[in-house]
Amino acid sequence: MKSRMSAVAVCIAVTVFCASAVHAQFRTSDRSPVGVSLAMMRPSGSDFKEMGSVWLGPTLHVNVGFDQFDRPNKIISFTWFGQEEWNKKSNFFPLVATYIKRFGADSDNPWYFGGGLGAYFVSYKEIPAGGFRWERDTDTKFGVHYVVGKEYGGWFFEFRHDLVPSMEISSGKNVELSGWSLVIGSRMAL
Repeated sequence: MKSRMSAVAVCIAVTVFCASAVHAQFRTSDRSPVGVSLAMMRPSGSDFKEMGSVWLGPTLHVNVGFDQFDRPNKIISFTWFGQEEWNKKSNFFPLVATYIKRFGADSDNPWYFGGGLGAYFVSYKEIPAGGFRWERDTDTKFGVHYVVGKEYGGWFFEFRHDLVPSMEISSGKNVELSGWSLVIGSRMAL
């Protein structure tokens, strides 16, 4: 749990530290190769939701394509979500490629929508009832996602919905990997 809180604290600190750079890059329209954000995910069900109804995670965005106004429109994002209880631990790593289309593309603060494909890596550990050792399951699933968001200067907020097949763990339970996320950050961190 301490490493989880440390990662979230580092993400917030880096985002705040980069705030002046974000504002300056937005004003000069310089391209930025990376961005950072904080994601809040609400799992859609199963053991993930029992472990926590809201999961926080830092996200690193790599900008691979830009529109005519030098704003990123093709982004690869890597997020880390983790949660634990006394007998369960889980880490969830979405690696997604997203294309976004802006409404009012020449606007400073446009709305946008988009979507893409992703690989979703999951690690799930549990001590079964009456057991003394951790049982670990790992899996990789492929899925799709869509986003709707709004940009404010160099910052953005978006709602993202991931549609991912569930993972069956050794105890016979299904772990649902789909869910809604609220993402707040900047795609111009450096």
